[in-house]
Amino acid sequence: MELGSVDIEQRRAARVYSNFSVQVRPFRNGFNPHIYHALSQDVSETGIKLNSFDFFSINARLFMELLIAEHVVPVRSVGRVVWIERISYQDRYKLGVDFSELTSSDRHCLQHFILRGSL
Repeated sequence: MELGSVDIEQRRAARVYSNFSVQVRPFRNGFNPHIYHALSQDVSETGIKLNSFDFFSINARLFMELLIAEHVVPVRSVGRVVWIERISYQDRYKLGVDFSELTSSDRHCLQHFILRGSL
């Protein structure tokens, strides 16, 4: 069963394969202190595809910390869930998140990672 999945490619930026941990905190009536864990599948300058055991609704706002191995400090971002799809025969989900808030230093770290990954 697909939940809000998109059949047409809608990326605005090139993406690269990724496989790093992401800590996720949804905004629900303010900041949520509970941390959910996800794994990245690919990333671009405008968003990220995650694999998660947890369901997040379309348009949910998420605070994320991308734990990229090459960086001492996590890349922090706020994003919005734009699609979600249940993985067949598993209790897991793939979800696409658009970055809505990213500092210039975090964007630079992300660009560096993407540049290295596309070589």
